[in-house]
Amino acid sequence: MICGIQEDINLMVPANEKRYVCIEGCNNKYIEQREYTAKELEKWDELFLYVKELHQLIEMPKAIIIRLQALRNGYDVVKGKREKRFKMGAEYSLMLEAYALADDSIQWCIKNKLRGSNDVRAINYCISIMIGELNEAWLRRKKREKFEANKTKELNRKIHNLSVIDDSNEEENSHVYANSKDELDITDLLQ
Repeated sequence: MICGIQEDINLMVPANEKRYVCIEGCNNKYIEQREYTAKELEKWDELFLYVKELHQLIEMPKAIIIRLQALRNGYDVVKGKREKRFKMGAEYSLMLEAYALADDSIQWCIKNKLRGSNDVRAINYCISIMIGELNEAWLRRKKREKFEANKTKELNRKIHNLSVIDDSNEEENSHVYANSKDELDITDLLQ
């Protein structure tokens, strides 16, 4: 139950085996929340597998999982204390893009500086390199979104212009046929 209504079971519908939500608006909110959670888990799995493969790990250390999830959640400093926010930090897909941008640097560090080490310290070092590329990845994403929006806008403008031209051509063509008489018109012969 999302809204807190639990007085009348007739106002509730089963969302799953253990959960009921009210009919009015909570069912839609619940479905949206489930879809959002499924997408987040999918993106987390992609990032998790990438980091695991990058460092050739059998099992991911818990400290690394906590650090990546804390980076996703984000933190605020309120009155000198860190306050956790919910999913307000860098998205998992953005972290993956930042890893892709920093891939050459990370590979070089793993090979030369860390000498193939895959302990928590080495992985944290590579995460720090990735964090350095987050702003660049975010800027590239915004640039790509702006380009796609402009492209869509331009395409819609062209489609609108073509529809206006088609409408004007139909008006001209219908006007021409209605007022002009063809020289080979068979109706004159039939009279």
